[in-house]
Amino acid sequence: MDIPGYRIQREIGQGRSSRVYLALQHAFGKPVAIKVLSPEVFRRKKRRASFLARGTVARALDHPNIVRVLDTGETADAAYVVMEYVRGGDLNANLRDGLHMQNVLAVVGDVASALGHAHDKGIVHGDVKPDNILINEQGTALLSDFGIAMAAGTGVAAVEAGGTPGYMSPEQAAGRHIDARSDLFGLGVVFYLMLTGRLPFDPNSEDGSMPSRDGPPALPTQMGAVEAVVHRLLARSPDDRFRSAVEIVDALHAVRNGDSVPNAMVKTAAVSTSEIAALAIRGERPGGGFSTDRPARLRRAGGAATVLGVVLLVGTAWYLGNESGTLQRALAVAGLVEHPDVVVALQAADALRRDPSHALGKVVEAYRGVLALDPGRVEAQVAVDELARQWKEEIGRLIDQGEFGTAGQTLADWASTFPNDPEFSGLSDRLADRRQAVALLEQSIRLLDSRGLGDVRAVGSAIDSLKEVLTLQPGHPGALAKLDEVAIYYGEAARQHAVADDGPAAWDAILVAERANPAFEGVEDVRALVMAAVEEHDAARAWFDERLQRAAALRESGALVDAIEMYRSVLVIEPDAAVALQGLAGTSSDVLAEFEALLNNDQLDDATALFETARKAGIPDGAVEEMRVVRDAKMKRIADVARLIDEAESLLQEGYVTGPDPENSAVARLREALRLDADNADGIRLRSMAATRLADVAEEAYYAGMAEEGLQYLDFALAVIPGAASWRAKRDEWQAEIWRERAAESEQPDGERVP
Repeated sequence: MDIPGYRIQREIGQGRSSRVYLALQHAFGKPVAIKVLSPEVFRRKKRRASFLARGTVARALDHPNIVRVLDTGETADAAYVVMEYVRGGDLNANLRDGLHMQNVLAVVGDVASALGHAHDKGIVHGDVKPDNILINEQGTALLSDFGIAMAAGTGVAAVEAGGTPGYMSPEQAAGRHIDARSDLFGLGVVFYLMLTGRLPFDPNSEDGSMPSRDGPPALPTQMGAVEAVVHRLLARSPDDRFRSAVEIVDALHAVRNGDSVPNAMVKTAAVSTSEIAALAIRGERPGGGFSTDRPARLRRAGGAATVLGVVLLVGTAWYLGNESGTLQRALAVAGLVEHPDVVVALQAADALRRDPSHALGKVVEAYRGVLALDPGRVEAQVAVDELARQWKEEIGRLIDQGEFGTAGQTLADWASTFPNDPEFSGLSDRLADRRQAVALLEQSIRLLDSRGLGDVRAVGSAIDSLKEVLTLQPGHPGALAKLDEVAIYYGEAARQHAVADDGPAAWDAILVAERANPAFEGVEDVRALVMAAVEEHDAARAWFDERLQRAAALRESGALVDAIEMYRSVLVIEPDAAVALQGLAGTSSDVLAEFEALLNNDQLDDATALFETARKAGIPDGAVEEMRVVRDAKMKRIADVARLIDEAESLLQEGYVTGPDPENSAVARLREALRLDADNADGIRLRSMAATRLADVAEEAYYAGMAEEGLQYLDFALAVIPGAASWRAKRDEWQAEIWRERAAESEQPDGERVP
C-alpha cells in the first residue's frame, strides 16, 4: 500500500471496516498511525465520503487528551486518516497489567476532559470504549477514533452513527437521536468496567444497554468512594446524568481530595502466589526508593518486574486492597501499586500548597520529597514547575513596583531553592539595573539641584547619568522629564545668545540642549537662529570648518567614537551639511564592522562597551538598532546553544537518545546546537557519546537475538556520525548475516531454495 508522504511499517490494529498501520512520515521520520478504510467499504462511495468527512471533523479537535488527526486523503484504491502515534497501548492492555485506583480516576478524568472539548465544538463521539482510549508513555489517556463522530444537532439518528453493544446509551441502542450525554453514559460503562472487570449490563440480553429502574449493579464495598459518580453516569435517563464533562472532572477532583480513594490497584489478570513471592523477594531499593522504569502516573508490571504464574481471567478484575507490610510494599516495588509513602508525601505536599501561610520554598521541598521517593511522579513535577513560575512572577512584580528589598530577599530565597534555574541571572540583572537606575536618577537630581543648570560641567555629568538610567530602564519617566528640563533650559540660552549675535555661545548652548533631548520643543526655531548667528561671525564659521577636518582625521586614526561626536556637533547646527552627513554615515559603518568583528571573536565585553560609547556619542538610530539586532542575535545564539547542550545532556541521562520522538531527543538537540555553533566542544563531545551509546545498544540487541533491532540502532548511530568506518563495517557484516539466515529459513524440505 502506498500513502503519499508516508512509509508503511506494519499493521498495528484492525476494526470492522478499517485497518490501522504504523508508518513513518517521509519529511521528518516521525512515527504516525494511519487508519485505512477496508477495500470493500472503500468501493462504496457514500461510506468513503463519510469516512473522510468525519476524519476532517476530528481534525478540528486540538486537545491534550485527544489523539490528533494530522491528515486525511485518498488514493486510487484507499481512503485514509493520519493520526499521531501513541505508544503505551489501549486501556484494555493497561488493565491487564494493572492500574492503581488513582490512575483509574486519572484516566476517567482525562477522557471526560477530551469529551468536554469535543462537546464544546458540537461533536459527539458515539463510541466511547476501552479500545478507543490510548495511554501514552507519560501515563496520560487520549481518546481516539472520532471516525464515527458527528456534529451534534445534525439530526443523525444513533442507529446511523454506529457504536458498540454494551457501551451504547439506552437512547443510542434504541436508535433515537443522541447528544453529548450519550457519550457520558459510555464513559460510565468504561468506568464500571475498570472497577469491576465486567460490563454493567449484558450486551446479549434483549435490553443489554438498558439500565434497570434500580440503576446499575452495586460496586464492591471498597469502591464506595466513586459509586455515586458511576451511578450518575449510568443513569437510564439522559436528564439524570451529569450535564457536562466539566461536572465529571469536578466530581472526580472531589473524590480524590476526600482521602477516601483506596490505596489499591485493579487488574484483569489473576495475581498468583508465585507472583507475590517473586515480588516480595525483590525488596525495596537502597535509599528507600523503588522502581521507576515506567511513568509513575500509570505504573504497570513489565521489563525487570516480569511476573510469574499470572493467569488471565477474562471478565474478572482482581482488587488488591489496603494491604500493609511486605505484600503492599513488594507490589509497589514492582510498579503494580503506588508506594504508600509516595501517596502520603503527595497528600502532605498538596495540603501545604493549599495553605497560604507556608513559604513557597517549604512547599517546593515537600513536592521534592515526593520526587525523591518517585522521580517519575508527574503531579509533583508539575507542581514544582508551577510554583517556580509563580515565584518568578512575584519577583518581577516586586521589581516593577520598586520594592527592591523584598524583591532581593525573594530572589535569594528562590535562588537557594532553584540554584540552577537559567532565568536567575536575568531576574538578578533586572533587579540590579532597576536599583542602579534609581540611584543614578537620585544622584543626577542632587547634582543639578546643588550646582544649578548653569553649571555646564555638572549638567554634562548629569546628562550622562540620566542617559544611563534610560539604558537600564527604557522610558523611565523621571529621567525623561529631567532631560527635557535641561534641553529646554539650554535651548532658551541658545536662542538668547543667537538674538544677541553671539554665535559661538549659541552653538555651545544648543549642543548641550541637543545632547539632553534632540527633539525638545521648539528645537527647529532655535537651530535656525543659531545657524544665522554663526554665519555672522567668521571665527564661528572657521570653527565649524575646523570641526569637519578634525572629524575626518579622527576617523582615519581609528578614533571612531570621537569622530562621531565631532560630526554630530556640526549637524546640530546644520542638519543638512552634506560632508558631515557623509562622514557620519561612513564612520557608523566602520563602527558596525568593528562591532561585528568583536562579536565574531567572542569579545563580548569589548563589543558591548563599543555599543554603549557609540550610542552615547550620537551614532544614528538606524546603526544603533542594527548593532542591537546583531548583538541580540549573537547573545541569543550563545544562550540557545547553551540551552540545547543542557537539554541534550539531560535527555542523554534519561535515556532519550533518539526517541521517543525523533524531534524531541538528545540527538535532535545536539544537531541544532552544532548547526548554530559547529565548533562547540561540549556539543561535539555529547554527540560522540550519543552515537557510542546507540552503537552499544545495537550490539546488545544484536547479540541478544534481536538482529533487526540491532541493525536499526546501528543505523541510528551512523546517522549521528556517518563517518564511523568501524560501525559501517559492522553494519555490512550484520546485514550479510541476516540475509544468510533469511535464505536458510526459506529453504524448502527438498533442499532447494525459494528463488
